[in-house]
Amino acid sequence: MAALVVAAAVDLPLAYVSSAQVTHQAKSLSATWARDQSEGITATALVSLRRELKLAHDQSWWFPGYWFASPQATLSRLRASTAETWSRAMSQGRRSAGTYLTEYRRFVGQNPAWLSLTQDQVDSSWPAELAKARTPGALALLSARWERDLSRVTSAVSSSEAGLVATVPVSKSGGVVAEAAAVEQLASADGLSELHVPQDAAALQEALSSGKPSSAASAALAGQIYDLQAEIGLDQQVTNLGHTVMGLVDQATFEGIPTSAALLSQYNSAHGALGSAQTVAQLAEVQTRLEQIQQGVQPILTAHQCGHSSYSGKSIYISISLEEMIFYDNGCAVNATPVTTGRPQLPTPAGTFSIFLKQSPVEFISPWPPSSPYYYSPVLIQYAMEFLTGGYYIHSAQWETTDDFGPGSQYIPADASHGCVHTPTSVMAWAYGWTPLGTPVVISS
Repeated sequence: MAALVVAAAVDLPLAYVSSAQVTHQAKSLSATWARDQSEGITATALVSLRRELKLAHDQSWWFPGYWFASPQATLSRLRASTAETWSRAMSQGRRSAGTYLTEYRRFVGQNPAWLSLTQDQVDSSWPAELAKARTPGALALLSARWERDLSRVTSAVSSSEAGLVATVPVSKSGGVVAEAAAVEQLASADGLSELHVPQDAAALQEALSSGKPSSAASAALAGQIYDLQAEIGLDQQVTNLGHTVMGLVDQATFEGIPTSAALLSQYNSAHGALGSAQTVAQLAEVQTRLEQIQQGVQPILTAHQCGHSSYSGKSIYISISLEEMIFYDNGCAVNATPVTTGRPQLPTPAGTFSIFLKQSPVEFISPWPPSSPYYYSPVLIQYAMEFLTGGYYIHSAQWETTDDFGPGSQYIPADASHGCVHTPTSVMAWAYGWTPLGTPVVISS
């Protein structure tokens, strides 16, 4: 998305803005809208913003005091509206694409016997494509493509005979084998059990090759596919729970709660069990263990909410090793979140700092050339708070999913920062309003 405010630039004072500065910022907004439109924002969505900017410009010719009364407020309002328009388009685009992805998977999962290899494409890469989409236009392309794929498989099933007959046609049964291979691949990626899929797939393939009736073999394999898909879903559910529990345990460890060592040991044990779980029963056992840890640590954190040795008033504490950030108000923890700090080559500095600049939104522009391994394309940040000169911010990072934050994320190139502290957008939206200028930021290794 185009520049609204350059990261290194400080907002102009509200008291006075020269006409040249006004003109420059107005042109910057116009350029932003042009680029946004090229990246998928509709012209209709920008009409009111362009009209307001034009009205302000026209009035300035016969009423100079219009701009000088509150120029920055007008420009800030337009920038904020621009960011909201972008965020709204991204949200709608993700929701639309996600709906087609979910519906496609649901339909294919319910109709494996009626979809041939050429009709049923493996969609395991779709979530990653959705996560990587950075513009409304990119999301619209995904929606259009997945809508076509959904229409294609729907038409394929609709044109087939309703229901299975005594002998499933060879081409249809072959589709079940292909579906089994696809689901088996997903399960293998998650380290899960394949149940009886390989055996049932082999039995069906043998029946097809020999020309024998294959309805029983097809039904058995379809049932195994359904069970394996349910196992994959449970694995994701338990993984999400594990991330939540990890954040709570890391907070307890960071705050030095007496039982934190035992809690950490319990979590590490459960996390290891999750990594090796291959069956539904094993996943369910891990889920129970994680729920017990969660139920145990939450009351402890509540009981130890206050009385911490922090700065008076509001303060922010960050642990690089734990990848955890805690917000305190007069010694009471009011919020906490896993974060992602700098990669080893560009670490987040340790020490005591303070928030001296807040910007929303702000565009970050890479100080490294495109040839550098650290280069990144210009990116719009919704909420950013600078704590050290040179571009060190605590800021939102919409490209990271919730599960991406936390211990180890600083070593993943796609997630690790260039020295800043990446924070989930939902937490950052709250933190931006909660944090006054001058708030101490204490970062420990």
